[in-house]
Amino acid sequence: MNNQTNTRSQKIFLMQLQHKLLVPAEVIVEYSEILIEDCNQEIDIDCITDLKHIKSSSTQLCEFIKTILVKTTKKTSATELKQYGIHVRHEIRIHLNHIIGYSEILLEEAEENNQQDNLEILGRIYNSSQSLLSHMDDILDYSTVSMNLNDDDSNISPDNSMVKNLVDSIKPLNRQDILSEFTGTILIVDDIEMNRDLLETRLQKQGHVVITAENGQIALDIIQKSPLDLIILDIMMPVVNGFQVLQTLKSDEVLKTIPVIIFSALDEVDSIVRCLEMGAEDYLVKPLKPIILKARVQACLEKKQLRDREQMYFNALQKTQNELNAELAEAADYVRSILPQTIKTKDVSANWSYLPSNQLGGDSLGYHWVDDDNFAFYLLDVCGHGVGSALLSVSIMNVLSNNSLAKTDFLNPTDVMLSLNDTFKMENQNGKYFSIWYGVFNKKTRSLSYSCCGHPPAILASNDEQPIELSEGGAAIIGFPNQHYPSQTIQLKNNSSILIFSDGIYELPDENDNMYQYSDFFQFVQQCHDVENNHIEKIIKLMQKLNKSEIFNDDVSLLEVIFH
Repeated sequence: MNNQTNTRSQKIFLMQLQHKLLVPAEVIVEYSEILIEDCNQEIDIDCITDLKHIKSSSTQLCEFIKTILVKTTKKTSATELKQYGIHVRHEIRIHLNHIIGYSEILLEEAEENNQQDNLEILGRIYNSSQSLLSHMDDILDYSTVSMNLNDDDSNISPDNSMVKNLVDSIKPLNRQDILSEFTGTILIVDDIEMNRDLLETRLQKQGHVVITAENGQIALDIIQKSPLDLIILDIMMPVVNGFQVLQTLKSDEVLKTIPVIIFSALDEVDSIVRCLEMGAEDYLVKPLKPIILKARVQACLEKKQLRDREQMYFNALQKTQNELNAELAEAADYVRSILPQTIKTKDVSANWSYLPSNQLGGDSLGYHWVDDDNFAFYLLDVCGHGVGSALLSVSIMNVLSNNSLAKTDFLNPTDVMLSLNDTFKMENQNGKYFSIWYGVFNKKTRSLSYSCCGHPPAILASNDEQPIELSEGGAAIIGFPNQHYPSQTIQLKNNSSILIFSDGIYELPDENDNMYQYSDFFQFVQQCHDVENNHIEKIIKLMQKLNKSEIFNDDVSLLEVIFH
């Protein structure tokens, strides 16, 4: 157990040492690349040459640092380790001398030429070199630890790698052909200043607005206050670590949509899996090639913009839908407002119920005394839904309630149907047609004349007889010539009633997803029949129970006329 603990401590020490040395070395490589990209290839020849020396030395330094920490085994003696530590420090100093020397020359030239941008980046190269020098004494501590490596552990040389040969054989594409230019506001969260500065420089050159935070707590404060398009998050940080920041973000309904890229020196599988499971968009291991960083950032920003655009379209659609629903509700209220008041006289009583669906439909109903002896009543249903159907329905109701059809005998249902057919031609009504039940009651003769045109038959009931259907009529009113609309006249007994309704009341799915039929509804009405009391409410409650909702899929209208 002690041996395992000791080995783990040695590994942790070596990983920390390698991290201390690699970060500034990789920063120098990155900044030298940035300056080379910015230099004019024709004018700044000497400058580019010096920068290439810096890049070459820093690249070799990175490769050397990556290999020195796996050279020892348990069999290596303390003396050998100490000698090796001296050798390592010597090799690093050689590379640093080149880097510092060339950077000092370039700093002097940039200061003479007042090149402020170059001065800032060269200063970072110089400071990174000094940071490496400050860790030289740490390398001597290297001699006190050893790595417990297997004898068969070996690194395959990249020069002999089949993969490298294959990659080298592929002709690179133009970067502009493979990367779209998406820009946004990006938050970098890393406790190492050099890492933050390098990422900030890279991303600003790509046109992004960059905000930085040195730990997770500062990052969370910024996230709450600033709109962000992307967060690049380190894992190992003081105060609040990356895991905690990621968990906080993904637990918030608003903040969880911000994409997060984990950018960490930890390359353990468990760490990668954990971050991706918690909702990170990507996991990148330091160091990273600039082209890969740009590709991953661009991909995240593109997804974010697409999600934002989708949300914007959804919000606009939702707003439009709400406005439309409000207008439809207003239209439904208007239709309800022009329906007649319920009446109760010594001769007749009339009650009705109008239940519009989520979409405004074309139901309408009415009744009035044509003269002192004749009472007309009707219910119609225009095909389709929406404002168009409602407007046509209201227009038909107006001409019926005002007896405004020219040369029409409103006491004769057949004559009324023919006039409606001539007036409301489907070709002039945007392809819309309607069904209607129309009747006229004469209080002196107690006779009822009616016509049912494409409409569900009305139900006539009395106290001493079973209900019957009143279905005499023709096809729906479509405006075609030479239509035939027969009518019928019957005698009414005392205390009888007629129920007229639209098909929305019974066209409902049953428990087997089959639709109820008119015959089923006829039986339901028989169960609820009560001439002395308004039983429309009973029927509606029964059908709402069968519908499993108070809102029907279609407009529902019921009109009951009771003859005393």
